[in-house]
Amino acid sequence: MSALTAFLLRAGLLAAAAAAVLPWLFPEALVSELISPFVLLYLPFFLLAAVVAALRRWRLPWLLLAAGGVGAHGYAVGRLYRAAERPALATPQPLRICFANVLAGRRVSEPLLAWIREQDPDVAAFAEVGPHYDQALSFLNERMPYSLEHFATDTFGLAVYSRYPLEQAEVRFLIPGIPTFTALLPTPSATLRLIVAHLPPPSRRPDEHASHLRALTALVRADPAVVLLGDLNISPWSPRFRLLAQAGLRDARQGFGPAPTWSPKPLPLPLLPLDHVLVKGAIAVNAFQVGPRNRSDHRPVFASLEIGSPF
Repeated sequence: MSALTAFLLRAGLLAAAAAAVLPWLFPEALVSELISPFVLLYLPFFLLAAVVAALRRWRLPWLLLAAGGVGAHGYAVGRLYRAAERPALATPQPLRICFANVLAGRRVSEPLLAWIREQDPDVAAFAEVGPHYDQALSFLNERMPYSLEHFATDTFGLAVYSRYPLEQAEVRFLIPGIPTFTALLPTPSATLRLIVAHLPPPSRRPDEHASHLRALTALVRADPAVVLLGDLNISPWSPRFRLLAQAGLRDARQGFGPAPTWSPKPLPLPLLPLDHVLVKGAIAVNAFQVGPRNRSDHRPVFASLEIGSPF
């Protein structure tokens, strides 16, 4: 290994270590929010650095730094494989849910629509839907006759389709110009609050993202049973994600791994888990999975839930 390569690897190791520590030291800082989602990139880098440090007999502090990064990020990823605690439910009933960000301006993705049909959901929600999706999604009305739609030419169109009535359905603007859907969903076993949201990216609109997230948590706190679907533009490792947990929401991917959903379009594999199904109250999660690659830079998500009333 050349001296330059070793220098660059050590510099990268220091930068990655700083990126790991900053969100814990300064959770309110914007930089912490922007660097925290990349755990699935930091982990293999630390692992590579640890192997090189051991094989090249680097000094002990470098080896410990690399090994510490492997341990910390390995734990961050591994805890998402730990099974979630299931609430005790009376008379549980299944609820199948899909969410997809279709990427504004792209043509309708037939593989995505075929995947949605295959999942046979009770609720299907979409973000970044433009007017050209109106006809493409009409097939959902056969099984899900209740809907709420806000097609838009920008990146904040939303649509939701449901097998069950959408009672008190509203298009709410928790922050100016960006819709959020909310409705009561009366399932056979219990009525829950359904929320569909697409938050602006914190990299470009940090204040609006923070305001939208705070408004969402206030909305969640008002109901005992909630399902929140959406592209929230944060990951389970983001400092702001704790606000959702503090509002009583649980991550449906808990027990099923990080399940990343987004990457820049040219990359074949998703890198960041930005698309979410979050639950609160007497709701158990039986399955969570990520759907196939399609014309969007996001992959869809599916969750199989059980809805009941608490004992």
